Amino acid sequence: MNTVNLSQLLKRQDLWQGTSGLSHDLPHVKSGFHQIDSQLHFNGWPLGHSIELLCDGLHIGELPLLMPALSELSQQHRWIALINPPITPYAPALQAAGVDTSRILIIRTQDDKDLLWATEKALSTGTCSAVISWMHNSDANNAQLRRLQLAAAQSDCLHVQIHNSDQAQKASPASLRIQLNATETGTELNVIKQRGSAAGQHLDVALFSELRDEQQPPQQWPLFSDSIHDAANHSLIDEGTAVAATALH
Repeated sequence: MNTVNLSQLLKRQDLWQGTSGLSHDLPHVKSGFHQIDSQLHFNGWPLGHSIELLCDGLHIGELPLLMPALSELSQQHRWIALINPPITPYAPALQAAGVDTSRILIIRTQDDKDLLWATEKALSTGTCSAVISWMHNSDANNAQLRRLQLAAAQSDCLHVQIHNSDQAQKASPASLRIQLNATETGTELNVIKQRGSAAGQHLDVALFSELRDEQQPPQQWPLFSDSIHDAANHSLIDEGTAVAATALH
């Protein structure tokens, strides 16, 4: 009969321990918004866990909401992988928010299989500090999402999946699930699940105008040339897959 040391179990990120109050020792990155950090069990966005942001439509503030964390993580000189973003992020807005745009890797996939493969690959390479996947059109099942959660648990990445709101009715292995709704001044957050603590928090977060502008359709952006350079030979990309990658510069 195999015996497992309790201290070893407690170090595993795919297990959680019930607590009262916040845990400041869990791996996390500050969200940059005090009202969010104060209500989350992790005292910020958890690292090594899957986070789901659920929203209807596009451009309601999901990326600006993550911008302060991405600014901090970009200083690690590892990639920030953006997988299937609905629009190419506007580089000057990212730079204004303190993001090192030379560390942004944009990955485009053609189907669900490649989306899931690229996400898992980005999590497992150890070369990414953040992996954000837009999965509005994905039919990923619970087993496939659990596979991503397990890959995240073996990493120290900020791992965010962006889904349609109707996914809120389905079971998910994600450690943190938040419903997003657009408001006139920013984004409303409704916490529907957070592992290790109670959910049900309702928050309103004001976003800076330049970060909201970055979410507008490309035809409304100011002109900015020479923003993309080829990165197709990056180690994330294997020959024979329907995946393309470019780096934002």
